Amino acid sequence: MRWTTDVSGSRQRGLVLDATLLNHAARADRIDLLGHYLKDIECWTTATVQEELRAGLPAHPALRRALDADWLLIDPLDTLESLQAYAGWQRRVGAGEGRHRGEASVFACAELRNGIAVTDDRAANRVAKTYGLEAHGTLWLLARLVREGVIVVAAAENFIESLVAEGARLPCRGSDFGAWCARNGMELT
Repeated sequence: MRWTTDVSGSRQRGLVLDATLLNHAARADRIDLLGHYLKDIECWTTATVQEELRAGLPAHPALRRALDADWLLIDPLDTLESLQAYAGWQRRVGAGEGRHRGEASVFACAELRNGIAVTDDRAANRVAKTYGLEAHGTLWLLARLVREGVIVVAAAENFIESLVAEGARLPCRGSDFGAWCARNGMELT
């Protein structure tokens, strides 16, 4: 996919996924479909995000699907360099007492891997962009998949509806996806 090539054009950039997309996709029984959509992209998450998903298992056993997804690579962030990056992002996003640790870990992983962070926490994404990290939400990802011909608009709309049905707080419903993309400067063609 063209959009995952780094600025030098030499290597494909991976995605680093936060808990929100993985959580709702698993609960909607769409985690394998998400993996299919992203099959040509290296996809990562972090051990911190996995911990968040594990914590939700008693209430939502379907989260096991996300934990078992074989297309998703896990970064433990256990090297000195990664721990320093994680600590830096924790300070930047104000992580603590269970808040924003997942986003901080995703940002650290994306920074170290020259990846693109995918989280639906808009405030955290603004912080990431302030520090020069590329970070976007689920709707951006789906719009890119449509634009690249991986999926059609109707598939993106249906995917969004399935996430919303499981409690995802996205800025639009599936039926409003095209209009939302137009308002936000994301052409679908």
